[in-house]
Amino acid sequence: MANNSNGSKSTANLELQIKTLQSELKEEQIVRVRAETRLNTILESVVDAIISINEKGIVQSYNRAAEQIFGYSAEEVLDHNVCMLMPENFRSKHLHGLERYTAGGKASILGSCVEVTGLNSKGCDFPIELTISEININTERQFIGIIRDITERKEAEEKISYLAHHDQLTKLPNRNMFNIHLERAIMRAKRNNTDLALMYLDLDKFKPINDDFGHDAGDAVLQEVASRIKRSIRTTDTVARIGGDEFVVVLECIQGTANASQLAKRLLASVEEPVSYKDNSLQVGVSIGISFLSDITNQAEKLLKTADTAMYSAKKRGRNTYCFFHEE
Repeated sequence: MANNSNGSKSTANLELQIKTLQSELKEEQIVRVRAETRLNTILESVVDAIISINEKGIVQSYNRAAEQIFGYSAEEVLDHNVCMLMPENFRSKHLHGLERYTAGGKASILGSCVEVTGLNSKGCDFPIELTISEININTERQFIGIIRDITERKEAEEKISYLAHHDQLTKLPNRNMFNIHLERAIMRAKRNNTDLALMYLDLDKFKPINDDFGHDAGDAVLQEVASRIKRSIRTTDTVARIGGDEFVVVLECIQGTANASQLAKRLLASVEEPVSYKDNSLQVGVSIGISFLSDITNQAEKLLKTADTAMYSAKKRGRNTYCFFHEE
């Protein structure tokens, strides 16, 4: 009887332990479910896309922000390779990088924020900011990417850059942009041993238009002149507005003074054509100074100064003509 009593007690104890363990497991499951629910709530409420992939690049999770940014639903992306969210020319590099890292290599991208290109459901590229981190879930290595669409920021940066380097009235490069371009053009001419010339244009009889017809009329004339200069020069040339009624043209690979004279005559004829403005026919001329890159004018500042000097010589000759700078 004692043995039966002891056996009953052992069975009861075992049953109690099992029930206790089941209760604890149930509590752990409840805690885990609650934690997962809280985590999912957080992931679905953030504005950044959060995507996780496994070692093979297969998407494991994909939040609501990712759906909005990429245009794909979670059902369309989950269990597919993350390459579907990348432009084709990025996919091979990504796959090779992932394979190399999982095989024991290094990944400089982990933990750092980089700007890359994404591909949305419409097949359009767009700029994104990406931060990648690595985690282990149940001994399985996963990678989590936090992604932000930076299209608006990039557009704002481009607009700021454009405004900083272009004249708002004529949309031509401004003095800042001209200085950068001239420096580069001089470097190319020296490296390739080619001729380079700079034209300095200053409008004649422009002030009376502002005085007699107003600044709106003056602006209309400047816009039209800018357009005519662009149409008159070669596609390899660059025109910029560097002052009120002052323009410059950089002539790369110009074939000597004869070629420059041809272009100057074309500009003179184009600019002096009347400009129609509110039933008025407005007319200006232009004085042009031309300076070639040489041992003396081998720097941007000197080239601009000598072209300016030649322009004033053209004005002294009666305006609406052109002059070359001659070294003394």
